[in-house]
Amino acid sequence: MRHGCYYCSLVMGAIEKLGLEVDVRNIWEDPEHEKQLVMATNRSVVPVLYYEDENNKASWMPESADIIAFLNKQGS
Repeated sequence: MRHGCYYCSLVMGAIEKLGLEVDVRNIWEDPEHEKQLVMATNRSVVPVLYYEDENNKASWMPESADIIAFLNKQGS
């Protein structure tokens, strides 16, 4: 997440609306988090949702609209 990022704000609004608890990481405040993101996605663009599926397979989901749709599905 990045403060002042419109798309990050959209995702955070959906998280709050759904009452979900997520680990929010600001890549501009913690270089280690940015390093992990770049290693996984080859870019430092946010927002990105990191999650593990039912088989514990790690996935990184970019794009705020996709993240919000995923969260809505998980929250229902």
